[in-house]
Amino acid sequence: MLTEQARGVCRDRSLRLSWLPLLLLVAVLAPSFAGAQTVVTNPTTLVFAPSADHEARLSDGRLKVDYYRFDVFAAGASQPFQSTDLGYPTPGSDGLIHYDFSSAIASWPLPGGNYVSRVSAVGPMGAGVSTLSNPFTFTSTSACSCSLSGTSASAP
Repeated sequence: MLTEQARGVCRDRSLRLSWLPLLLLVAVLAPSFAGAQTVVTNPTTLVFAPSADHEARLSDGRLKVDYYRFDVFAAGASQPFQSTDLGYPTPGSDGLIHYDFSSAIASWPLPGGNYVSRVSAVGPMGAGVSTLSNPFTFTSTSACSCSLSGTSASAP
């Protein structure tokens, strides 16, 4: 798996983040040269490095990271159209967190749009936010048709 390292922005110094960029994937795709971003088509899995404070505790014993949030944006938008609480997932044997988001998104905009995402580590002292992911898109994999007549209606 080829990735390019990036640093997250943190609103609170107690929630330091050191992220690998988000990878939304069907297959992991990396930029082919510095600065280029590959558009991933039909991704289903989110893969990211946990916060450097994933297991750290505050002086009162509480975890510094309560949960992770996955935000999906239309490319160029400043506000996400979908936010999903990922809970507090356990990193895999590779040290990364893998999350299948295919059923977690309530409603996708129409296929053909371009999207980006980010993950936030949220805790009692604030949130650390990753850099934006590579762009991704969805294509329609099946024909959609509907019909309506005076006596019946059908839809996929």
